[in-house]
Amino acid sequence: MRRIISAALLLCLGTAPVLLSTPAFADTTGGTVCGTTWQDLNSDGIRQANEPAMPNVSIGIGIGSAFVGTTSDSAGHYCFTNLAAGTYLLQANDLAFFGAGFDWTRPGRDSHVDWTDGTSAPITIGPNTHIENFDIGYAQSTADLGALRITVRRDGRPVHTTRFHVGDTFQIFGAMKVTGNIPDSMGGTLTLPDGLTILNTVGTMPTSPFGAHAVFGQVASRLVPGSVRTLGATVRVDAPFDSSAITLDANLGIFNTNPNNDVLTKQISAGA
Repeated sequence: MRRIISAALLLCLGTAPVLLSTPAFADTTGGTVCGTTWQDLNSDGIRQANEPAMPNVSIGIGIGSAFVGTTSDSAGHYCFTNLAAGTYLLQANDLAFFGAGFDWTRPGRDSHVDWTDGTSAPITIGPNTHIENFDIGYAQSTADLGALRITVRRDGRPVHTTRFHVGDTFQIFGAMKVTGNIPDSMGGTLTLPDGLTILNTVGTMPTSPFGAHAVFGQVASRLVPGSVRTLGATVRVDAPFDSSAITLDANLGIFNTNPNNDVLTKQISAGA
């Protein structure tokens, strides 16, 4: 678990990364990239004066697969020096799995890494290129993956009946949504009643059969708040069944701040 402390700000707040070429760097032949890791208390991507530094955050910078690493100090400050000319990517540590519920905050203002994967935009370094205020914000997560709805469609149109017959073919979709203040992962399982045969998978996320009566879907990258994706199947009724549940289990979120919305069910029946 990372320890959070308050600290005086070392760098100007509310500024974009600044390219410097000053006498202070006159004897440095390589480039530098420096900044501060900080806690974004209100998750707005802007560092306010009351928002503390975050120490002991691991950061790497490199070209291709050749990375060097450092750790932010007790005041959240980090610095890479003597960088050879080239185009670099910076990677900030993923704190999602450290137990404290933090991860990258909203980018584009005072945090300069993407909030879905912690990487920066390409950074071009030339001789005596010095970048300050390349700050990285983290927010305490309220992110959640929830099961949103189960729908049935036939010929591309929603149907509201819950009673089908042997030989009927239709599609079942389960929708999931990411909510909260930072991105979350998405994945889940749609389990179907006995009596339905899965003909193929459908939906807006990569989906595959999971046993005889279920489909599994997962999105490879984290999704920003408000994102909705579906998994599902085209099915055929091959045997009658009494009222049975379609179950959507949204079970692959990282943070899961609201376990009450993990599972949805919808009852359907099929006659001869």
